[in-house]
Amino acid sequence: MMSRPLASGLLATALTAGLVALAPSASAAYEVVGGYHGSDLQACRTTTDGGEPAVRFRLDSRDAGHVHSGGLFRTRENGATARFTVKPAVGRVSAPRTVVVRSTDEIGWFVSDPNSGTGGDLRRGSLPRC
Repeated sequence: MMSRPLASGLLATALTAGLVALAPSASAAYEVVGGYHGSDLQACRTTTDGGEPAVRFRLDSRDAGHVHSGGLFRTRENGATARFTVKPAVGRVSAPRTVVVRSTDEIGWFVSDPNSGTGGDLRRGSLPRC
């Protein structure tokens, strides 16, 4: 016969495992927009708490052999450019970062290491919702 604490622990484990299996994966909403040497920049579209359109992104470096940084460039209608960067450790996924994007803004992405990198244009409307 099983002890009460052991039975309670097994029941809790079974229930937790069932809930985890039903929950969507944390990466389900993100789309890979570009990558370099095993690091993938992933992004999705969202809105801020204030209702402003935004892009959320993160850098997945789980398959990278060395450190990379990645992120977004945002150029406003008046020409002002801002760079938003994340830099996870090798074998990790960065914390997500959210950037407010107006309909008139131009957005670009990049992934690089200390020696070189790659990048391109990005359209918020083509991204999946977060």
